[in-house]
Parts: sequence; structure tokens; C-alpha cells
Amino acid sequence: EDEDEDEDEDEEEEDEVLYTTSVGACRTEDGGKAGLTFFRDTDCLLRCSTNATCTGYVMGETWCETYYHEYVTGDGRDQYMCHEKEGDWKKDEDEDEEDEEEEEDNVSYTTSIGACRTEDGGKAGLTLFSDTDCLLRCSTNEKCTGYVMGETWC
Repeated sequence: EDEDEDEDEDEEEEDEVLYTTSVGACRTEDGGKAGLTFFRDTDCLLRCSTNATCTGYVMGETWCETYYHEYVTGDGRDQYMCHEKEGDWKKDEDEDEEDEEEEEDNVSYTTSIGACRTEDGGKAGLTLFSDTDCLLRCSTNEKCTGYVMGETWC
């Protein structure tokens, strides 16, 4: 039985999708819309995490967008946050030092379904906000270890 449990844990780890977050709507290096697809719901995290060709997403209050270009990053507009899917395809062997320094400033989150909890089921220092600014709030607070997004709260 222990071997089966270990295999299940390994499979779960392989299924985790990591995102790097940058400020702005996701765009290509030259400012293109990166294969943008608009949705009138907030299911883009799940949509992108379960679609191998999706490279990023942006969440609005009642809408979201997914992106399908091999390279996306935020365009700098502070009312949006670009969630760029991490993967080997983003690694360029010829990256210069400036790009490497820029990547160090990005914050990565492991995405999972459900509310954030401690190993023993505790609420992990939960703080409720009646806005949707928790990604930015958590990314700029060293003590923050995760966040949950609702439609109008986080």
C-alpha cells in the first residue's frame, strides 16, 4: 500500500502547473495579443492548467483571457496580472544576464484546486479581502505564502 501512496503523490506532483506572474495583460515580446481568447467567466486558471497549448491567462472580475503563444509576459498595465505558464519551452539558452535578473523578480505560485490549508487542515493565517487584489498583495509581501481568488473577493 505504501508504494501505491508514493506513486499517487508522484503523479500529483507531475500534474502541478506553475505560473510566473508579471504586471500587465499577457502579450508577446513585440506587443502582439498572443492568441488571446476571451471568456465571460473566471475559469481560465483551470482552463489553462488543463490545456497543454495554453501559455498564460489574465483574470478580470467577471471575465478572463487565455493565451496561446510560446512566449507571453505582462505589458506593464497595473490593472492586470499576466500568469505565464512555466515550462522548458520558455528557457532560451542565449538568455543574457539582464533577462536572468528580471526573472528573479517574478514570483511563482503552485496552482491547486481548493482553498489553501495547512497540512493539518488549518486556515494558514487566512485574511479575507473584499477585492481581487490578492495576487499583487501576496507577490509584494514576503510573509504571504499563497492566496485564493473568488469572483469578487480573495
